[in-house]
Amino acid sequence: MLAVCVETEKECTVDIAAGRTIYWNVAAARRALTKLQSAIQEAERMGGTLGTTPPDMRAECEKKEEKQQRTQDILTKREVAEFLRISPRTVDYWREHYGMPCRKMGGVVRFNRAEVERWFQDFKEP
Repeated sequence: MLAVCVETEKECTVDIAAGRTIYWNVAAARRALTKLQSAIQEAERMGGTLGTTPPDMRAECEKKEEKQQRTQDILTKREVAEFLRISPRTVDYWREHYGMPCRKMGGVVRFNRAEVERWFQDFKEP
């Protein structure tokens, strides 16, 4: 449901479903409405509706989401230190002396969250 209500010459609101956006400038509200109508037409043209992914783009979106999930599992030294609540220097020490699992990628050290969690559960500092 899309409705436009011009309340005064200086204020205009655009109601979209349950959300309400207030534009203090009528011209800005009209531009937003035009963009929204264009987006709805484009979504319908591609076989979907606004807010849904067209069938031909679904696989591409799923690949992007999968890649994002994988990159969230890759941590920097600072992120590992924050995750384990230790200093970055301790991360280096544990990596060098106790075999904390890591990989060098392009000259920088990266850690896999799941591998670090498993290693840390079994780790006992002498």
